This record gives sequence, structure tokens and C-alpha cells, in this order.
Amino acid sequence: MIKQGENPYFVRELETGYVVLGDHQHFCGYTLFLYKTHGETELFDLPLPVRQNIWKK
Repeated sequence: MIKQGENPYFVRELETGYVVLGDHQHFCGYTLFLYKTHGETELFDLPLPVRQNIWKK
């Protein structure tokens, strides 16, 4: 949906992933980071250089 411009919760695309608002929010402003490369379920499972690159602009 993000690539088609149809996700109303889309905030910003980064080099390594997407920032979106949570579609079902318990806490106002809840956001998610969706990593473009799938394979791991937790950020801490990624190799250190990959984790460091996620937060770069």
C-alpha cells in the first residue's frame, strides 16, 4: 500500500524502511518502523552495521 500511495498511515520513507502510524493505537502517536529487508523479527537480531545504518538519514 505504501508503494502505491494508498496507506493513510504512512509518514516517511527512509533508506532502510518506512515510518508509519499505528492503525490501531492504544497510545496516541504510536509509530512503527517497517524494515525493507525482511528476515529478522527484532532489530537486535540484525548485524550491528545494519542496525547502525537504519537510523541514518
